[in-house]
Amino acid sequence: MKTYSRACLLPLLILLLSSCVSSKLTASWVDPEFKRSQVQSILVLGVSEEDLLRRTFEDEMVAQLQQYGLKVAPSYRSISGKDIPEKAEMEQWIGGQDVDGIIVSRLVGTRQETVVQPGYTTRLGGYTGPYWGGGPHPWVDPYGGWYGYYSGSYDVLHYPPEVSYYEVYIIETTLYLVATDQPVWSARAEISSDKDTNRAIEDLVTDLIDNMADKGVI
Repeated sequence: MKTYSRACLLPLLILLLSSCVSSKLTASWVDPEFKRSQVQSILVLGVSEEDLLRRTFEDEMVAQLQQYGLKVAPSYRSISGKDIPEKAEMEQWIGGQDVDGIIVSRLVGTRQETVVQPGYTTRLGGYTGPYWGGGPHPWVDPYGGWYGYYSGSYDVLHYPPEVSYYEVYIIETTLYLVATDQPVWSARAEISSDKDTNRAIEDLVTDLIDNMADKGVI
């Protein structure tokens, strides 16, 4: 058995992030010679150490693909999420299944984004502008003398800028044709979310399925 490295894990466990989009497809490709009739049954392989997240992803993919009349199965029922079977073992197992295509989804990159909310200054009521900024006529003192001007300084509230960071995960999902062992469709998506994990997974899968439909893959 081989063990997954964390570099290839599907990062569905880190989707609870703030101030960012949930899912965005950035690129896709389809083999121009591929024909829809070549794939009638699909196995879904989500790469993740987290069994719950992997199962959620695979089940969502299965549910949405079945709406297109395909026979689809999740891999978690037969393949461990922590150990990779040897190639010969996998090929033997696949050969015994009624599978035309295999969808593999994995992490291929990350980057950090920065969100800056600008600071601002405000006052707790009273006069808000100097003479030269639209206030009363210069010979009318809005502060009532030097002490009012001095003590009013403490009514000014300053809120500094707020800086936050979040990670963007780049996911590549590819459909392989079992008969040729070659890719026939692939797409990349960037994911990060302020939503709950299940909703983020649903959004990601919906984007992928919509693209497959637009490309004539399903």
